[in-house]
Amino acid sequence: MLKDGLIRDTVAARLDSDMGVTVEGDVGMSTGILMRRGTVHVHGDAGMNSGVLLRGGMLVVGDTGEFAGAYMRGGTLIIAGKAKGYAGANMRGGAIFYKGNAIAKPVSLDGSDIRMLVKLLGISQSEAMMFKKYSSSKDLTSA
Repeated sequence: MLKDGLIRDTVAARLDSDMGVTVEGDVGMSTGILMRRGTVHVHGDAGMNSGVLLRGGMLVVGDTGEFAGAYMRGGTLIIAGKAKGYAGANMRGGAIFYKGNAIAKPVSLDGSDIRMLVKLLGISQSEAMMFKKYSSSKDLTSA
């Protein structure tokens, strides 16, 4: 649990264990970069490159900067707020849940996706249904 108000870059970079990291506040750039396992929940905003090269695990952020989820190969990125440009650029696997538009192609939400969003974000089912799920036709989660 990080809640000292310091904005840190590369929080949980290369995380490869089933641990959870919770940040009460904002984080800097490259949060969750190269993650393989675990969960990072940022109760605030994140800088650019959030979830870049994500290979597994889950990253939850509020607003995020450019290139969120770029080059993802697996895992889940949930953007509860807004993302600047190029979200999902060159995505090869995994899933991004986001209300806005991303570069990757949208796929249909199912009931388990909606339940997950309701639980993680503390939102209503109606609000969860407003999210889009972005994925890639190339699934390299085993890469």
